[in-house]
Amino acid sequence: MFGPGVEKGVTVNEPTHFFVDCTEAGPGDIAISLTDDKGTDVPVDAEDNGEGLFRFVLSFKDFRFCAVLGFLSASLDYIT
Repeated sequence: MFGPGVEKGVTVNEPTHFFVDCTEAGPGDIAISLTDDKGTDVPVDAEDNGEGLFRFVLSFKDFRFCAVLGFLSASLDYIT
């Protein structure tokens, strides 16, 4: 997970994005769930470049969030 949406300088209520590189993950689907610190879903749009790189576009209403990414049967938790 990398990009301006997970780095310092994110502005609340402004569109941002981050990338997830799945080029070495093998075949399968990706799923993402974003919630804020109160457990409320954060809407996110996913864009697949067709080569294993996914771009997720969203606007944060708060700086605290939890992202759960699912690859087949594994998951990665990222908390900032």
